[in-house]
Amino acid sequence: GSVRQSVGPLDLSAFGTFLKSDGFRENNKLVERNLFTEARHRGESGDVFANVHLSSQGLGLPGSRHVTLNSSELVTNPEGAQTPFNKSLQDDDALTVGGTHRFARDVEGLLDGGIWRRHQEAQYVDSGSFVDTGLTTWSLTPRLKRQGPVFGLPGNLVAGTDLYYYDYSSDRAGAFNASPFHRYRANQTNAAAYAQQTLALDDATDVTAGFRYQRSWVNAHDTFDAAAPGSFGKQFAPFDDVESNW
Repeated sequence: GSVRQSVGPLDLSAFGTFLKSDGFRENNKLVERNLFTEARHRGESGDVFANVHLSSQGLGLPGSRHVTLNSSELVTNPEGAQTPFNKSLQDDDALTVGGTHRFARDVEGLLDGGIWRRHQEAQYVDSGSFVDTGLTTWSLTPRLKRQGPVFGLPGNLVAGTDLYYYDYSSDRAGAFNASPFHRYRANQTNAAAYAQQTLALDDATDVTAGFRYQRSWVNAHDTFDAAAPGSFGKQFAPFDDVESNW
């Protein structure tokens, strides 16, 4: 469902969905919820806005059906579950705030920033594997738009910067609520600058030129606990890298 309300220069809106399905197979239930909200204030020279997105999902993981030369569970029991207790869970939440400002009739600035978080859990009871993963993304994306003539030709210019920071964590355990034997941690920072100019040569022909430069910093490491329940493997070597791309 959805709802929208305006009070003077303030616009409020919300949109939500709910999905529930038992699925074709046992342990295949899907439950999903989504909520989107936005508040926007409209001014003479620009807007200010904030929006929030919340979602959650739960899914049963029934596993495979065994097929051999002499038998087939796809025939004898197609709806059955090989793994009746395995499941996955996912939660997302995001907040974005920003605004626009019209500096002149043909020049507009835009600035928005936000945070987005995702948390995932997977429980593979049959194999004794439990995964707990999180990802947080921060963003800041200022940009400038100009719509006006260049050398007497109609044109559109977009220029700006993109700044992103990613924080990743993932724990791997061999038993429910047990101490993880692998703790993966990683972060990445991206910084980019770009510009693109489009010129209309005539009603049917446009020419576009632009550039983008991006630099990325990545750091990742693993903490290994050989004494944790279900431990296997070894500690992975840390990773550090810096890249530049045009």
